Amino acid sequence: MLQLLNRFEKQVLKVESVAAVLLAVVMIVVIFSQVVSRNVLNQSLQWSEELGRYAFVWLSFIGASLALERGAHLGIDTVVEFLPAKIQKFLKLFTYVILFIFMIFMITNGLELVSRTGLQRSPAMRISMSYAYMAIPVGGVLMAFHSIIKVLNIIANFFNPESEGESV
Repeated sequence: MLQLLNRFEKQVLKVESVAAVLLAVVMIVVIFSQVVSRNVLNQSLQWSEELGRYAFVWLSFIGASLALERGAHLGIDTVVEFLPAKIQKFLKLFTYVILFIFMIFMITNGLELVSRTGLQRSPAMRISMSYAYMAIPVGGVLMAFHSIIKVLNIIANFFNPESEGESV
């Protein structure tokens, strides 16, 4: 079962990575177009700053999820490295459980924010603001998913060090 979840997580990571690259490309192209339009044509694209901002917000939440899975978030490991391996695993487990709880909070409040902003329109593009705010619960779901997988792998490795679950 854990192997199946790990394989599914790899597929989710591929989708996240592609989405992050596409969002970065959109952001770069739109901002570059705005600079060229403003400096060469002396005319500003009204929608470009807004689209660039929303792409950045989505990229930030998807990037945070990718960083969580890769263990790339900022952490202070100096003290933890001196502890026994079992205690290190327990602290990682505790961290991911707390993170999961926070993600549930973020998802529920993000969904509430999305529902409240559904009728509000963005100033330039005139799209529903819920599209921009949807990055919060989507990012929360992705990070919660990766947290669950991390917890399951830590538990599998804690009780069975030879298990085929991914090392954390």
